[in-house]
Amino acid sequence: MFTFYAQSQSGHTAAECEAEIEAVIKDVQTNGITDRELQKAKNILRVGYLNQFKTNSGRAGLLAGYEAKWGDWKELLNVLPRYDRVTAADVQRVAKKYFGERNRTVVTLHPEKGEEQKVSYRRVGAWAYGRRLAGKWASGQVGYGGLWLDKGCPVRATLEPIPKMFVVSHAAQRSGVPTALPSVPCLTTNESWDRLLANLIRPHPPSSPPLWSSNVKLPPVTRAIWENGVRVVLMEYRRAPTLEVMALFPGGSSVDPTGKAGVAALTAQLLRRGTEKRTAPQLAEEIEFLGGSLDAGADEDRLTISLSVLSKDADAGLDLFADVIRRSTFPADELERQRQLYLSSLQSLSECPGALLSRVAAEVVYAGHPYGVMPTITSVKAVTREDLLTYARCFIVPNRMILVAVGDFKTAHMLAQLRARFGDWQRQEREAPAELHFPQPSSRRVVLIDKPGATQTHAQWTRLAFPRQHPDYFAAHIAETMLGGGFTSRLTEEIRVKRSLTYGIGSSFDLRLWGGNFNVSTFTKIETTRALIDATNAVLRRTAEKGFTAAELKKVQGYLSGLFAIHVQTPEALAGELTDVALYGLPNDYLQTYLSKLRAVTLADANRIARAYCAPDKLSLVLVAPAAKIKEQLKGMGDVETRAVETVGK
Repeated sequence: MFTFYAQSQSGHTAAECEAEIEAVIKDVQTNGITDRELQKAKNILRVGYLNQFKTNSGRAGLLAGYEAKWGDWKELLNVLPRYDRVTAADVQRVAKKYFGERNRTVVTLHPEKGEEQKVSYRRVGAWAYGRRLAGKWASGQVGYGGLWLDKGCPVRATLEPIPKMFVVSHAAQRSGVPTALPSVPCLTTNESWDRLLANLIRPHPPSSPPLWSSNVKLPPVTRAIWENGVRVVLMEYRRAPTLEVMALFPGGSSVDPTGKAGVAALTAQLLRRGTEKRTAPQLAEEIEFLGGSLDAGADEDRLTISLSVLSKDADAGLDLFADVIRRSTFPADELERQRQLYLSSLQSLSECPGALLSRVAAEVVYAGHPYGVMPTITSVKAVTREDLLTYARCFIVPNRMILVAVGDFKTAHMLAQLRARFGDWQRQEREAPAELHFPQPSSRRVVLIDKPGATQTHAQWTRLAFPRQHPDYFAAHIAETMLGGGFTSRLTEEIRVKRSLTYGIGSSFDLRLWGGNFNVSTFTKIETTRALIDATNAVLRRTAEKGFTAAELKKVQGYLSGLFAIHVQTPEALAGELTDVALYGLPNDYLQTYLSKLRAVTLADANRIARAYCAPDKLSLVLVAPAAKIKEQLKGMGDVETRAVETVGK
């Protein structure tokens, strides 16, 4: 089944989107596609296919899928040659054959504020995959034509009656006549699996310790500092023929000018919206042609630009990467476009309880510190193009750059490629920004964001903790997981499983360069708000007073060890970890010794964290709920600060 999807912008209709899609289809059917379009599609498909080789689960999925579909896993080796053989004429032929009006189903979703979602189906052709609609489904799921919508809300759908339903096979698509599904090759012996397993399984000797007790074996890391101050970190990676490059510039939103929160975020967005050599559409087209990605973003501590391409396209990708870093022009019209998108997200903030909760919690716990200053409609409107240029001149400079590359390359060659693009970049001797001080603890507060239309109460407990580079990091990581970091954690077992007060609850330490905070987040029905608060406080109090058990510690150490080993399989994850090592000043062998440090955490260490951070009387509480409906439930909790939802983000 082929699917075409479009989302209409404000002021435009679904019918306009459908008309545009139809026009593109007609053009392909009539005029075909260009050689460049064909090559771009092949590049995108090639990248998607090769990315599956990065992880063990991706490889296993490929092996199992091709063994099941084709009866021989080695068929996966023919995927790329098959892509290469496709011609522009093949694409035009397929468009003419399958994209006709007689075998089309159109599905339109019309969300309306304050009302149930409306889904209309217009069936055009006689045959389709899927199931017949029967009005409202109790599950809130509606499916037809292979499309499923799950909005967790009532759905109305309309569709003219269908006389008969079929499951259409590939042969039926060719002939237009419904037939049975094609047979799937089955294995009658274990020969194929034996052959596959012989290539995959490498049993450990009987004397080998459990896997999680060993440190992760990673490729060596090469580090260098150039004359202009660029810090380079390289790791060769051979699991897939890909390249990941990250450029990190310390700063981020914590250095936004007073009254202009949002400068770092807008600077990051504008980096890809035009350079001295390329317009925004040209940048988008060139990176898409490679099947790669070129992204930028900013958090409290950094601005990051990342590149992902196949290793064979390293030169072309690095040219784009260097262009946006060194020669962005921050066009005024693009600033206004991005500003409007930013303002739109802020204006819709009241519709996102989770975003409201995390935002106000940060304002509470980091009161008086840059980490607690969030972009508002007022501050974003105040940002000028000159603010972005000033930020770039001060912070996007070589002597503040951490350049990390992980991929299928030779280190000497990659160093030469990077130096050719950044080695002549002149360092900028500007006054260094003042170092931030660790935020000061604030008194405990209870803050209620009054959201009259809310159907649930969202809650977050929060308090100050410590910076990411603190020695207590590993003990805190284990403690947060035992408390609320998995389905068998204390909070989940008590609040979800035993009491059925929520579908989800979790705890975490959110740690940054100059400070951090400890959080517990969850949600519940309006009428069980106080029961949720009391039950969560009881778990927190018991944990602070009595600590964890040796059995919990052993289980979580094994669990986190396994997660880490899975996490560092991909070049994206490794590049991200290496940038963190550089930003936070962690030891160079941090990744190599991660598991041994995790195992070194004792029960006394974890319980010390519990005593220091889990006592509920030291945690501020932020709620998003209709004040009129939960007011009585909050009696006895001390002073409750109530804030109208409309004031958040303004």
